[in-house]
Amino acid sequence: PGLRVLLVAAVMAGFASEAVDRLSVARLDQIGLQTEGIDPAIIMGAVAVLQSLGAAALLWVAAGSLRGRRLVVTMSVLHLATAVGVAVLARVDVLGGALVGILTVGMTREVARTATIGWTNHFTDRRNRATVHSFVGQAGSLGEISGGIGLGLVARQVGIGAALTASALTYLAAAAVVVAGRSRWSSSASP
Repeated sequence: PGLRVLLVAAVMAGFASEAVDRLSVARLDQIGLQTEGIDPAIIMGAVAVLQSLGAAALLWVAAGSLRGRRLVVTMSVLHLATAVGVAVLARVDVLGGALVGILTVGMTREVARTATIGWTNHFTDRRNRATVHSFVGQAGSLGEISGGIGLGLVARQVGIGAALTASALTYLAAAAVVVAGRSRWSSSASP
């Protein structure tokens, strides 16, 4: 049951991530990335470096929460923080604020990947762990494919902000799925 919860959350997170991956720079362009007087490549490069450093710091802080039942709380908080970051990107019309949203999303998604690995390892036997990791990865890919199509249509018909808002709501729903799945986390399976 714990793996089923993870698979549903992986599909939802994959669905939501596609809008962020494909539309974040276009959203920044809408609110002035090109008019800042600084080369956009430098700004995005600095954001990437800060995301990596922030993710490393966040992982260091959260390391103790990446095992057992604490993974449920950690994963839900990460999805919630990602939802907030995407919502800020979608709705704030100030470039600095939108960049903070992107930083938040990059950091939390990276740590969520690590939490997903821990969650998968917790519920699988060593003999079939690689297969289960592959299956969880495919669930995320299924979400990305459907999110690319679905949220792409929303962006085209309604706007980039609307697609990113839908992405934020999907991350929020993924956090709710993870929390609801806490009861499925077998007490016999957790330390």
